[in-house]
Amino acid sequence: DFLGEESKAHFSQLKTYLKALGIEHVVNPNLVRGLDYYNKTVFEWVTDKLGSQATVCAGGRYDGLIGQLKSIGKSADKAKAVKSDPAVGFAMGLERLLLLVQAINPMPETTSCDIFVVVHPELYAQGLLYAQSLREARSDLRIKMSSANSLKAQMKKADKSGAKLTVILGQDEIENGTISIKTMETGEQVSQDKLWLHSAENFSL
Repeated sequence: DFLGEESKAHFSQLKTYLKALGIEHVVNPNLVRGLDYYNKTVFEWVTDKLGSQATVCAGGRYDGLIGQLKSIGKSADKAKAVKSDPAVGFAMGLERLLLLVQAINPMPETTSCDIFVVVHPELYAQGLLYAQSLREARSDLRIKMSSANSLKAQMKKADKSGAKLTVILGQDEIENGTISIKTMETGEQVSQDKLWLHSAENFSL
């Protein structure tokens, strides 16, 4: 009852576009935004998957705002001559969006890494070089290292990481150009050439 003819025509055209695009919508005459620069259309994207936290995204048009910003610092006469530009914006709750994605399409649990590299503290630089070369060769794998703590402390972190394999680099491995590979599920440990894991033919998920 309080809309002018121009606003009514604009809103009618908007609903026509939404229908043509197959976008379901409900007209809510009580919906408002908390800032007074909004004009014409305001909207919310809501869901019934998150309980009381129904609004995932909200926004609207603010055609006059750009003109207001352009007129800052201008005289009154020049400010009147500034043209407004059509504009629309929204804010989206990232946490709610992630919760919604998880509710609609639950993602399988994954480990934080596939291969954990353990290296003797005195050889940490060589360990960094090995891990970097492995990352460059195998972008499909998630590879982690811990800080240069004792081997025992690093192995504890490897156990907690959920890694499928742990690569162990000690003095013997560095001198011989090999790596020790421990399968975390079985505890089996074997020695391989240091470039063995660089090939997907030898190990893949």
